[in-house]
Amino acid sequence: MGYSKEQRLYAIEVFYRYRRNASKAARAFMRRFDVSIDERSLGNWIRRLAARFEETESLHKRKGVRPKAVRSQENIDKVSELFQSDSNKSIRQGARELGLTKTSVHRILTMDLKLFPYKIQTHQLLTQRHKELRLFFGYEMMMALSTKLIPDIACIWFSDEAHFDLYGNVSRQNFRFWGAERPTVCQSRPLHSPRVTVWCALSAKGIIGPKFIDSTVDSTAYCNTLNNYFLPHAHELGWINDFWFQQDGATCHRTQAVFDILNAQFGHRVISLDYPKKRKKGIAWPANSPDLSPLDFFLWGYVKEQVYRNRPETIDQLKSRIESVIGSISIETLESTIANFWKRLKKLVQQNGSHFEHIYH
Repeated sequence: MGYSKEQRLYAIEVFYRYRRNASKAARAFMRRFDVSIDERSLGNWIRRLAARFEETESLHKRKGVRPKAVRSQENIDKVSELFQSDSNKSIRQGARELGLTKTSVHRILTMDLKLFPYKIQTHQLLTQRHKELRLFFGYEMMMALSTKLIPDIACIWFSDEAHFDLYGNVSRQNFRFWGAERPTVCQSRPLHSPRVTVWCALSAKGIIGPKFIDSTVDSTAYCNTLNNYFLPHAHELGWINDFWFQQDGATCHRTQAVFDILNAQFGHRVISLDYPKKRKKGIAWPANSPDLSPLDFFLWGYVKEQVYRNRPETIDQLKSRIESVIGSISIETLESTIANFWKRLKKLVQQNGSHFEHIYH
């Protein structure tokens, strides 16, 4: 069956309107033109038509003549040169300057040049004093591990809290609507998204958590988490003796009551901001150092990516998915993560205490 230009244009339009769903596009096509065609065959034709359009920017297949490919070596070289000269340039700007479509430029960047759009990472500002303390920490930790003051890097409990929002932050920049007309329906969402606070302790041997903290995370709530959750589980597993305990510099982590608990259970085996200053033992965790914490550079990002793939609708669903994802993390992954911590210590020394880019497992 031959198709008119109008039909081809409409087929392409509905294919992208329905987010490349050929079946929905085929049904819309049959309703629009009041035709009865095998849905699967029509869907396959629409899919082939879209592929040809993306490749050649043409809706027609010329018999006996191979259509000129937009993703030619000449255009690939042009795109490569343009984005090497200005890596912050948008696809829209590049397409306009080169006289190509956005689709063609995007496909050349991703499929031919194998490039990825990276977001600029932001870090807390480090003063010279912060860098000096981070560098000292790097040397101190590497020395502690090499002299067996810390017998094994696997025997460190890294701990932290993170917030998980049910709906995410309310920002119009986070929402897009693709359609033929301006939408007239507004979606109502609470200004302040319900959230849960999650605490975990992670080591190469396993994870204790998640522990959901339903109140404000102050010293009392944190002490309850240590006394009534972490320590009973750690003792049951036999993972207290010879283990070290790490925490970041949050204010609620550095109270007299918290340090009393850590001193009673771990003695000198504590890595925490202000602990050596107040107890004359242990190792001081440097301020503004999420790039050194396995929970920050691995766990929270991984868990959020998995949890929000299918947006949870209730707090109970959110908690259930967090538990499921954390419970599925393998020992091999944890061992790799802790090995990555050692690499970060070496990189920290190389960078003289400055922040650094991602280090992959």
